[in-house]
Amino acid sequence: MFNLNSFKTLLVCIVITTLIQYIGATTYAQFCSDDSCEENCGTSVSVDNSDCLVESGRGSIKFHDLNFGSVSLIATNNDQCSCQSHCYPHIVKGTASPPGCFNLKDPMRQFKSFRFVNVDLAGGCSKDENTCDGSV
Repeated sequence: MFNLNSFKTLLVCIVITTLIQYIGATTYAQFCSDDSCEENCGTSVSVDNSDCLVESGRGSIKFHDLNFGSVSLIATNNDQCSCQSHCYPHIVKGTASPPGCFNLKDPMRQFKSFRFVNVDLAGGCSKDENTCDGSV
């Protein structure tokens, strides 16, 4: 016989399990030497980590796995991530599959360091495109 209370409990458990999987999900990125994410790809880093990534001369970024929040990519013309030379907004969009391979076409290829910024937490790109002195 059908038990409504058991059904409700089961439904709540399914919803909670699904939410935990999404909340714990993250997209990982690897900087690669070529334009097509195939050669000399580095270690995978979480796009939820906003640390400075010194990846001068890289040609592309390979993404894998799903992310819960939206993430922007900020590029800097020095190796310290101390400002914003260029920003690619929403490179990873929340709950959407990231681009499998993102080609760092000019002007992105000329930058020396990159950082991912969670749009929901840190606000993403600066309103001023370039906040660096002596921009490239």
